[in-house]
Amino acid sequence: MEYLVIMTTPILATKLFIPPPRPNQVSRPRLLICLQEGLARKLTLISAPAGFGKTSLLSEWISKSDHPVCWLSLDEGDNDPGRFLSYLVASLQQIGIEFDKHVVAFLQSHNVEDFKAYDTETLLISLLNRISEERQHFFLVLDDYHLIENKAVHKALTFLLDNLPRQMHLIIATRTDPSIRMAQMRARGEMCEIRAADLRFSLEEASEFLNQSIGLGLSSSDLSTLIDKTEGWITGLQLAAISLQGHQYKEAFVRAFAGDDRYIADYLLDEALLRQPFHIQTFLLQTSILDRLNAPLCDALTCRSDSRCILVELERANLFLVPLDNQRNWYRYHQLFTELLHARLIQKYANTMNDLYHRASLWYEEQGMLSDAVRLALLGNDSVRVAQLVEGHLLAVVSTSELAVMNQLLSSLPEDLGSNPWLALARAWGMAYVWQFDRAESFLEKAISNLINFDEQIQGRIRGRILALRSYIAGSKRDYSDSIHIAQDALQHLPEDDLSMRSFTLLIIGNAYRFSGDSTRAIQFHHDALHHSEEARDTILSVIILTRLIDIYRMSGNLNRAYRTGMRALKIIEGYERQTSAQSFIIGYLKLRLCTVYYERNELGLALQSAETGLDLIRQWGAYDSISVGYINLAKIYLASRNYTQAMNCLREFKETFPAEDRLQYKIASALEAEINLHDGNLKRASDWLESCSYCQTHGFQVEKIQIYDVMAQIYIARGQYSDARGLVERLLSFAQETTTIEYEMRARGKLALVLQATGQEEAAITMLECALDQAASEEYRRVFLDQGQPMAQLLYQAASRGIQPEFCNQLLAEFPSAPQPGSELQDELIEPLSDRETEVLRHIALGSTNQEIAQELVLSLYTIKSHARSIYSKLGVKNRTEAVAKARLVGLLPRD
Repeated sequence: MEYLVIMTTPILATKLFIPPPRPNQVSRPRLLICLQEGLARKLTLISAPAGFGKTSLLSEWISKSDHPVCWLSLDEGDNDPGRFLSYLVASLQQIGIEFDKHVVAFLQSHNVEDFKAYDTETLLISLLNRISEERQHFFLVLDDYHLIENKAVHKALTFLLDNLPRQMHLIIATRTDPSIRMAQMRARGEMCEIRAADLRFSLEEASEFLNQSIGLGLSSSDLSTLIDKTEGWITGLQLAAISLQGHQYKEAFVRAFAGDDRYIADYLLDEALLRQPFHIQTFLLQTSILDRLNAPLCDALTCRSDSRCILVELERANLFLVPLDNQRNWYRYHQLFTELLHARLIQKYANTMNDLYHRASLWYEEQGMLSDAVRLALLGNDSVRVAQLVEGHLLAVVSTSELAVMNQLLSSLPEDLGSNPWLALARAWGMAYVWQFDRAESFLEKAISNLINFDEQIQGRIRGRILALRSYIAGSKRDYSDSIHIAQDALQHLPEDDLSMRSFTLLIIGNAYRFSGDSTRAIQFHHDALHHSEEARDTILSVIILTRLIDIYRMSGNLNRAYRTGMRALKIIEGYERQTSAQSFIIGYLKLRLCTVYYERNELGLALQSAETGLDLIRQWGAYDSISVGYINLAKIYLASRNYTQAMNCLREFKETFPAEDRLQYKIASALEAEINLHDGNLKRASDWLESCSYCQTHGFQVEKIQIYDVMAQIYIARGQYSDARGLVERLLSFAQETTTIEYEMRARGKLALVLQATGQEEAAITMLECALDQAASEEYRRVFLDQGQPMAQLLYQAASRGIQPEFCNQLLAEFPSAPQPGSELQDELIEPLSDRETEVLRHIALGSTNQEIAQELVLSLYTIKSHARSIYSKLGVKNRTEAVAKARLVGLLPRD
C-alpha cells in the first residue's frame, strides 16, 4: 500500500498527560474496587453528566495502579478519523509501544478525503497486531468521548472493541453514551459500567470534602440537606462550598440553596442548557414545571408529538434526566437543574406559564391523577378549575396529596373565597387531616355562608359534605356518639349518586362503632362503605376501607382474615400505582396496618420493613393520626426485637415532632416508653409512669386506651403487686370480652395466668392459659404470648406436657429469644443427663425426622433408635416426641431459634 504524506500534524502533548489527583481529593474506595474488577472485561464505561467526578476518579485510580496507562483527552477536532487515530497511536507510544514508521507517517497526513474506510480498518488491523505482541497488560483511557460525533470514529472504536487484544483494556469517560453496540457487550458481560448514581457523593464523602478538606464545619443536618438538594452531584457541592465560604449564616444559606445560586446557574447554563439546540432548550424550559414527566404528558404540555424521541436523547446525553422506572416511561430532572430551568422559564416566558400549568392539569385529570391536577391548577392560579376538581373529586384529591403542600397552595388563594364554597371546603378538609380542627371549622362556616348562591340540589350536596367532615372531626376527638349522629344526618343530605362521599360517611360510622366497642356493627358499616366505593370505582377509598378492616379483623381474633384483606388491598393499590406510574401515600397507610399482622405472627423482619416504608410515605402525606400509628407500631417492633434504644428514639422523635400531651397518641407513646424501660431493666422509671397515669382506670375503660392498660398490668406484675395486677387484668378481660376485642382478651388471659401461677394457683393458671391457646392457635397469634416474657415459656411448657395445643406450644417455645434462666439449674432437675448419642437423636427428632430417617442418617438400626427415644422420654419425664422437644427447649438442651 502506498502512503501519501500531505502534511505533518503536530501532536499536542497536554492531550496525552494523565491528570494528577487534586490536593485534598476525597478518596472513593468503593469505586476504585469497581474499576479494578472491570479490568477483567473489555470496556469500562464511566457515563455521567458534567461535574460528577469522572476524570478525578480515574486520576486517583491511576495513581494507585501498577499497570501502564495511556491517556487521551479528546476534543472536537478529534472527529477527524485521521487525527483521532494519530492521537491514539501517540498515546500508545507514551508507554513504549512503537509502530511501523509508514503507519505513523500515513496517520500524520491530515487530508480527510484520502482517509477512506478501507484505510481505517487496515490501519486498525496493523495497530491491533502490534498491540497483540505486547507482554504487559495496559489500559487506554479516552476522556470526554461525548465530544465525538463522527460516525467513522464510532465505527473505528467499535472495530477496536470487537477485536481488542487481551493485553489491552479500554476505559471511556463521557457525558453521553457512545454510539457502540453497548447492549451486546452488556449481554456478553464484556462491559463494566459506572454511572451517575454510582458517582454521587455519600453523606460520609460529602462530610470529608466539605468539612475536612475545605473546613466549612457544617452540621450533620446541613450536610444531609445539601446532599438532598444536590443529589450527591460533586460539582454542585463544590459550587455550594464556594458560595458558603465566608458566609456568616451557613444554616440559612443551606436552607435557601437552589439551582439559581449564581455559581450553580452559571455552570449549568454554560455546561448544559446553552449548548443544546433551540428546540431542546425550549422543551427543557417548558417541562421544568413538572416534577415527573413522560412522553404523552410532555406532548400535551408542549404541543409536540416527538417528546419520546427527545426524552430518549436527553437520557442518552446524560442531561440531568433521571429515569423513574425500568421501562423508561417516567423521568424527572435533577433537582438543581429543575430549579435553574424554572427560574429561566420565569425570566423568558412568564406570560405563558399559566397556560403550561393548565395543559398539564388537564392531562393529569384525564389520567385520573387528581391530586396532581389540582396542584398544577393551583400553581397556575386557576381557582375556578381547582373548585371544579374539588367539587367532583374532593376525597381523592385530599387522600392523595401532600397535605402540607396542598394546604400551602390553597392558602395562596385569596383569603376571601368569594361565592364558591368548594374552595373553602377543600381548605377545611386539609386542615382537618392535619388535626387543625378550629381552622377547619372556620372554613366550614365560610362554606355555609356562601350556600345561598346555589340551587337546592347543590346546597344539599355541599351540606352533606360539610356534615361528613364534621362527623370525621367528632370521631377524631373521640366523640363517637356525636360522630355517628352527624354522619347519619349527612347521609340524609348527600345525593344517592354521590357514592364516594356516602361511602366515606359510612366508613366514619363504622369507625365510631369500632372504637365504641361494637365490632359487629363496625364490620357491617365497613362492608357497606366498601360496596359503595367499589360501585363508584373509587380505588383509593376502597383501599382505605380495606385497610381499616385489617385492624378490626386483627383485634377481633381473625388474624388470617386480616392478612388476606391486607393482601387484597395491596394488590389493588399496586395495580393502581402501575397504572398511574405514581406512588400513592395510601400504600403507606396500608403498610402501617399490615405491619401489625406481621407483628402478631412474629414475622418481625416483614413487620419492620412494612412499618418503615409506611411511615416514610405517611410523613410525606402528613395526616396526623396515621403518622402517630406509624411511630407507635415501629416502636413496638423495635421493642420486640429488643432494640430498646431505637424503640425509645422512635417515640421521642414522635413526641418532639407532635408535642401535644393532651392527645391520646402522646399518652400511648408514654406508655410504650414505660414498657421499654421495664424490658430494659429500669423498673423505677416504669413505676414512675405508672404512678402518673392512675386516671386511666378511674375514667372507665376505652378501646383506644387498651394498650395503656396492658402496660400498666405488666408493671404491676413486675413489681409483685399481684392483687393490683389481678384486679386490673380481670377488668381488662371483661372489657375485652364485652367489646369482642379478642386480641387483647388473649393477652389478658395470658397475664392472668401469670398472676395465678405467681400466687400458687397453678391449675387455674393452666386453665386460663388453655382458653387463650385455643383462641390463638388456629389464627397463629404469637406475640400475645411472646411479649409476656420467659415466665410465659414455663407455662407453655406445662401446657404442652398436658396435651394442650402441644404443636402450637412447641412452636411458641421455639420462638422465645432465649432459654429460661437459669437453664443449668433446670437441666440439673433431669432424672439423668442425656448421653451424646441421645442428644444427637433428640436433635433429629426436633427436625421432624422419622425413626427410620434417623436410623439411616446415623447408620444405626431402627431398634437402636427406638431404644434411644424411649430413654430420652424417660430422662426428660415426658410421654411423646412433642413433649420431648418442648421440654428440651425449656431446659436449654435445644435452641429456641
